[in-house]
Amino acid sequence: MNQIKRNKKYLIATIISFIILIIEVVALVLCGIVCSFFSSPCPLLSKNIVIVLLVTLFVFTEAGFAFLCCYMSGDWKFLKNWRIILRGGNDSNIVHLPESETYELEMKYFPWGRLIEKVVDYVCEIAPRNGRVVDLMCGPGYLLGKIKEKRPDLILTGIDSNEDFIGYARNIYTDISFKLANILAYKSEIKYEIVLCTGGVHHLPYTEQAGFIKLISIMLKPAGVAIIADPLVEEYSSEAERKISATKLGYKYLLATIKKNAPDKLLKAAIDIMCNDVLQLEYKNHHRNMVAMLKSYFCQISEYRFWPEREVISEKYGDYVFICKQPIK
Repeated sequence: MNQIKRNKKYLIATIISFIILIIEVVALVLCGIVCSFFSSPCPLLSKNIVIVLLVTLFVFTEAGFAFLCCYMSGDWKFLKNWRIILRGGNDSNIVHLPESETYELEMKYFPWGRLIEKVVDYVCEIAPRNGRVVDLMCGPGYLLGKIKEKRPDLILTGIDSNEDFIGYARNIYTDISFKLANILAYKSEIKYEIVLCTGGVHHLPYTEQAGFIKLISIMLKPAGVAIIADPLVEEYSSEAERKISATKLGYKYLLATIKKNAPDKLLKAAIDIMCNDVLQLEYKNHHRNMVAMLKSYFCQISEYRFWPEREVISEKYGDYVFICKQPIK
């Protein structure tokens, strides 16, 4: 779930908690009035009414605050599923993201891991001494952790809207700063030498991707470097073609993962990725669209495809890295 939706749920939960509080106050006032009115002429009725009011008050209060606690603790999944069921659907439109530990294991078995290795090497090579590096949609912090191992002098910051990922990253990489934030609404007062986003763009709806690229250019120093990596599907011109392109990418990815003798939970993660793409729960773009967005905000762009390595070059799908310089003001 992105941070905008999460904030909306927090707002709803807060409103409900206030409503419950008002009901509680009103119930207590009514309880006092009823008790004073019936205490002398009808003590039995007074007792029953008091019991009913207190039970009602207890049920509303407990239900309301349980609802609020579930939201605030992040245990909102059953509520989301309940809403989907009421709409007559099922859980097929829930985005399946890997757990933090599984995410890091993917770097070993998924083709994406090679791309991340190259990004780590490149950042460590070009980053100035004591430079600032930010990773947008950093996930559980794996990329920044690898950079820190090779370049402990760098000032690293990771930003993500997933509470589980940020909590995991803070526990594992204690010498890196991690922030929980909606990246689309994030206002940074700092300009960075290097801005990273690896595998994050496709989590945003197509209508929000260009705005996110603009944000990257704004956060970058004039002489800085933006490194944007994302899996791309083949170009399409209809919804049916989009699904076919997503299926092809997912199938090839699954085959590559199987060939590395990945454990079953990694195969499931690869299948989940394909399902998310085909059902458009995630938003992988194609090469022409991605390049057009980047050219709107950067003067100099270099691209590299790290997977698949032996496919026909005209088939522009796979894992790409774009090195972007000279942000357009």
